[in-house]
Formats: sequence, structure tokens, C-alpha cells
Amino acid sequence: MTSTHLALDRVGEGIWAAVATPGGGALGNAGIVNLGGEALIFDTTLTPAAARDLRAAAEDLCVGPVRWVVNSHWHGDHVRGNASMPAGATIVSTARTRELIATTGIEELASRKANVAALAEQASALRAEGKQGDAAQLELFVAELPSLEQRLPDETFEEHRSFDRAELLTFGGGHTDSDAVLWLAGDGVLFAADLVVAGTHPWIGVGHPEAWLGILDKLDGLAAATIVPGHGPVSGGGAPGFVRDYLRLLLEGSDEMPERLGLSDPERWQRNRAALRERRSAQTAVPPSDTVLLGGTASARSRKPAGTVLKPWTR
Repeated sequence: MTSTHLALDRVGEGIWAAVATPGGGALGNAGIVNLGGEALIFDTTLTPAAARDLRAAAEDLCVGPVRWVVNSHWHGDHVRGNASMPAGATIVSTARTRELIATTGIEELASRKANVAALAEQASALRAEGKQGDAAQLELFVAELPSLEQRLPDETFEEHRSFDRAELLTFGGGHTDSDAVLWLAGDGVLFAADLVVAGTHPWIGVGHPEAWLGILDKLDGLAAATIVPGHGPVSGGGAPGFVRDYLRLLLEGSDEMPERLGLSDPERWQRNRAALRERRSAQTAVPPSDTVLLGGTASARSRKPAGTVLKPWTR
């Protein structure tokens, strides 16, 4: 496949990581699994253009139709391509993820559509700052935004869902109120979505860092040999360790990004610190009678996740 949005990386027999290309229209990584004459796609990226490339690659590599699509969580860079999947494909997510796509996700998309001019100005500002890749990515999104529609998941699951060689698992919410991973035990391959990132900052704007740490322990327990993160390159089984260190240091309260993380863009660290403070403040204001325990944290089910901050364009 030749694509400006995604680069394919074969990570097992009939298993491919679709890694987002900097400046392309994917933003988030995705995955393809051959289920024997039919394909499963894990996450659908940010733009219809990237999703169309992903679908074409899956149909070509698996020599068959896309039968199943997984949405790992509700963020746009993992679900906006849903409408580019075949009408006959079944999209699967947790019930909470479907709820968030149908409410907060669609509200966010409507807000983006109502502010196309502002987004175009933001892209120009990014170019002026020398961030050409981020600007190109935003410009691609703006170009497709007027016609972009959000397709919702068709089925939901609790705890686990089997697809023969692949198993869809959720351990609750960490990066969001509800996060799912795809585990291929026979191949030692884990598609971790944004619970794991490599070489970049995780985003905690709607996250539950304390619960996230517990989920990372469960992912370690799978003993994966290969992990496809939500952002960044394909990694080894130790990849959750980086995110664990990041979250622990973030929770310790330093507004200065620790050098030991080896990351650039300290403003992203500061953005996460600000999001954490805002989320904690909002959570303390939620009446106990209006809450439900989600991912180890009290959060109102009938409203947006407490302290919601839009996921930034840059990683």
C-alpha cells in the first residue's frame, strides 16, 4: 500500500500495524488482522481519507472484506473514519465508548464544524511556528470536515469479546472512561491503543491516571512480545513501562518535565498538568448522587467526562 497517511508494519502472521505518518491524516495508529478470508480493523483514524487507505489495505492484505471494526475508545483520531468502513462491517466497542462517541464525540465534531475558520487560522499559526507536519495534518482534517459524519458502533461488549484468534479486552477506564485493547495471545501481539504510547506524551485530559496505572499492570500480565501503541512506533513488551513512569511523575506534581523521560515539547507536559488540575477540580464538584464509578474514579455518566479538555492536535 502506498499512502501518505499510514505505513504498514507486519507484526505477525496475518497481522499488521498501520502506523500514522507524521503530517498525514491518520494521527492515531490502527491495526489489521486476517481472520481467514475476512479482515478485522482496529481503530479507524482521524480522517476519511486515511480510513479509506486503511480499508483498502485490509481488503488487499486479507483477500476479503472488512467484517469487523473495533473502536478502542471515543477519541476522534481513533473513530472518525468509521463512516469509511463497509456498510456490512460490524463496529464493536464497549457500551461506555459508544455512549461517549454518541454524545461528547458528536458534540466535539459539531464544534469543530462550527469553527472551521478558526481551525484554518490555527493551521496557519502552526506553519508560522515551523510545525509543518502538524499544520499539514490539521489542513487535511479541515478539508474533509464539512462532509465528515460520525458512524456509531453497532455492537457493544463487556469485559471481553472473541474473534477467534483475537480477543477484545477491557479493564475499565484509564486513558478515557473506557478503553479496549486487542490481544492475539497465540502471536504475542497486543494492540494497546492510547493506553500505551511510544516516544511521545500520553494525553490525560479525560483520563484517570491512578486507574490507568492499574491497567498497565494488567497489560504487563499478558506478557506481549510486540505492542502496537496508539501513537508512536511498534514497540516491545516493555512499552507500558514508559507510560507508567510518565504517569507516576505527572502525579508527583512537578510542573517541570523530568529530563529522565527523554521527551521534547515540555509544553505538552505542562498541558497535561493543567488538564489534571482541571479534571480533579471538576470531579470534586460532581454531586455523589449523580456519579458512577468509572475506571476507579467518580465521573458523571449523564454529562461529559469531568474536566473534559479537547485532545490537542499535536502529539
